[in-house]
Amino acid sequence: GNLYGLKPETGRYDASEMLSFINNGKGVFSYLPNQRSGIRSAGEIRDLKPITTSAGSLLLVARNNDGLQVFQRNK
Repeated sequence: GNLYGLKPETGRYDASEMLSFINNGKGVFSYLPNQRSGIRSAGEIRDLKPITTSAGSLLLVARNNDGLQVFQRNK
């Protein structure tokens, strides 16, 4: 994720928004554009956690000094 809390003379590390990749099960990853994945998150992303609930599969995105984002997989 990005890192904004640095000294002014260093500047912040602001690379891009979150990217999604799909593993084919053999260690080969393919890029999945945000428009197709439905996942778009900006800021200082610190952790991702996939969870399964009775409502389905969710992806929790924890961002530094920002709200938790929750994405639900469409069936």
